[in-house]
Amino acid sequence: ATDSQSGLHSTPYWFNETSGNPGASDSTDWQASTSFVDSGLSANTQYAYQVKAKDAVNNESSFSATSSKYTLANQVTDLTAANATDKTSYKINLTWTNQGQPGMKIEQDTNCDGYETTLYNNTTTNATSPYQVSVAANTCYKFRVSSYNGDGVLNTFSIPETSQITTPPNQPQNLVHTANTVSTISWDWDDVVEATGYKVYRASDNLLLQTIATATSSWTQDSLSANTQYSVYVRATNTNGEGIASTQASAYTSANVPINAGHSANTTFSLTWTWQSGGAQKDYYA
Repeated sequence: ATDSQSGLHSTPYWFNETSGNPGASDSTDWQASTSFVDSGLSANTQYAYQVKAKDAVNNESSFSATSSKYTLANQVTDLTAANATDKTSYKINLTWTNQGQPGMKIEQDTNCDGYETTLYNNTTTNATSPYQVSVAANTCYKFRVSSYNGDGVLNTFSIPETSQITTPPNQPQNLVHTANTVSTISWDWDDVVEATGYKVYRASDNLLLQTIATATSSWTQDSLSANTQYSVYVRATNTNGEGIASTQASAYTSANVPINAGHSANTTFSLTWTWQSGGAQKDYYA
């Protein structure tokens, strides 16, 4: 487009957008700059451009080859981290709302001191929400999700969606019974340092028997039947929820004391003793 005698025009360049996608626009006129910013475009949308030039006497070149690029994808929204409700292991469920991105990167920060683990990274396929992550007890976690566009470029321009959570307390250890009567069983277990309370459950049907609102690691179960086996387990609690259940422990209440014991006969060499059952006895010891 340049006349060897005249050189380039003072405003020698014209940009042309060819995709016709929403928001695209041509240069408003011939311009001197060798760059062009097209604004008001749609996220994760491909736009195509050509450029031509003219010389000082207005001879125009053909358009250049077309160059295409995607705008950055929107970041996902509504990222939420929640402790799993099954309480059989320490897991976190991540949920979010997709924003039309073709792929994503999910990162994890253990101890809330810096992202060090990539959980998922795919430029063309999104992870499925909810996304479950195995974690440790009583630990702070942060998660962030960033979006890829159609060119496989990660959006680092806008802040990714993040969420923070701390997992529930550790599993109680060494649950045992320490004493029993005909109607009570006393249970004891090791302290869980981060616990602010405990919940005791009946093992046979997972019925909540007692909520202990302090860090007291013992409890006496009462109003029980004599010579009957009872089984329980314990969970530690704090503001982050309930932890994993302890191992189950079982114990019998004591048998009732026999009543009306006395001797009923005697000889030169023997005494005969009799008594009545107090109920719920298996054997007797005299």
